[in-house]
Amino acid sequence: MLLCQGFKLFFMDKVSLRQQMLAKRRALEPDQAEVASQQIAAKVLQHTAFKNAHRILFYASKGNEVHTFPLIAQALELGKQISLPKAHESHLSLHPVSSLTELQLGNFGVLEPVQLSEIKLEEIDLIIVPIVAFDSENYRLGYGKGYYDKLLAGSEAYKLGLAYRFQQLAQIPHDPWDVCLDEIITD
Repeated sequence: MLLCQGFKLFFMDKVSLRQQMLAKRRALEPDQAEVASQQIAAKVLQHTAFKNAHRILFYASKGNEVHTFPLIAQALELGKQISLPKAHESHLSLHPVSSLTELQLGNFGVLEPVQLSEIKLEEIDLIIVPIVAFDSENYRLGYGKGYYDKLLAGSEAYKLGLAYRFQQLAQIPHDPWDVCLDEIITD
C-alpha cells in the first residue's frame, strides 16, 4: 500500500487528462474489459478488507468501467450488506440493495437503487471506488463532479479502487481536497 505524499505541481490539467483516459477506456474491447474485470474481481474476493467487511458500498459500473455487478452478486451471496450510491445535485446518498433487480436508470445514465431508505456513511466498512486514472501515490482522477472526494473525506472505511492497469500514470494532478485511496486493485 502506498501512502499519499505532499501536494505537487503538474503540467497537464485534470480536464485534458480525464478526456484522454476516458477515450482510452472507451477504446478497450468488450472482451478485454470482461477478462480484466474478472481478474480484478478474483483479487477483490481474496482481499482481507473484502473478507472482513460486513457493509460494502459499491459503484454501479457503466460502459467499460471495471465491472462491479458480478462482484455485487457474489457479495450478496456471501451475506454481505450492499449499498449503492444515488447522485444528487451536490452529494451521493447511500441506499441498501438486496438484489440487482432493485436498480433503475438514474442520473448520468448510471443504475441507482430504487430503495428510499438510506445507509449512514459511518456504517460502511469498505468503499469500492470508480477510477478514471490513478497514480503511484493512490490519488485518483474521477469524473470531475467531486462526489467521491466529498464522500471519502468523511469516511473511516477502507477505500479500495478498481482500475485497469493502463489507467495508472506516473502522476496525476491533485488538489488539497482530493482524497487518496488506501489501495487500488488492477488486472
